[in-house]
Amino acid sequence: MATQEQGKIVAAFDPRVKMYRDPFNEQLVFTLSAAGACIGVPVMLLIAGLIFGHFGVGIFVVASVLLEWFHIFVVGRPQMKSREAVAWAALWGSAAAFFGVCFYYWVFVGAI
Repeated sequence: MATQEQGKIVAAFDPRVKMYRDPFNEQLVFTLSAAGACIGVPVMLLIAGLIFGHFGVGIFVVASVLLEWFHIFVVGRPQMKSREAVAWAALWGSAAAFFGVCFYYWVFVGAI
């Protein structure tokens, strides 16, 4: 069973393989979405801010949402009905916006 789940994790990051709905894949996409919204995207934008210079909170939040959607719908590629995809985008887009604002004020404003 463990090797089957390892194969699913590897397949999740292979763009040639579609992720079909089963409990494991749904939990995997949920975990990737949550980790991306609260840790991955803000840290990527922090590094971009260090390289390219300080940018405003609006740009940071919009970039957080767009990067989160990219990770979900391009990298993760979950198979969803259009209603589910809109709800998923709204949920994780708003989560990425919230965590982006928190991270921005904690790191960029707090460091000044």
